[in-house]
Amino acid sequence: MDEFKTELEVHGGDAAQITNFSADLWQPYRDGKENFLNAQLTIDRYLILQLLNRAVDEVRRREQRTQPGLKNTRYIWLKKPINLTVRQRDDLPCLRRRHCNGFGLDAIPVG
Repeated sequence: MDEFKTELEVHGGDAAQITNFSADLWQPYRDGKENFLNAQLTIDRYLILQLLNRAVDEVRRREQRTQPGLKNTRYIWLKKPINLTVRQRDDLPCLRRRHCNGFGLDAIPVG
């Protein structure tokens, strides 16, 4: 980001006029915001969703090792409730009761 700021200024640009930039979550990119004091950092929502899906899948895999009832339930947890098959929609409340106690997931609508 330092190099970008330098090139911008060499070509007549003003870093103070940069009001928004999008960056990866990699720390050096986020640290680059220091060069653009008036800028707000925007993180791509698809990147956030990707990270959330990875986290859900990692927890599911870890839990599946100790709770065999979770095997083959990945897509039930990841799908939007409206897109569940009839059987998946019927299975979800039972899965929640058995595997989600104490996590507040019962409040999430099923259909």
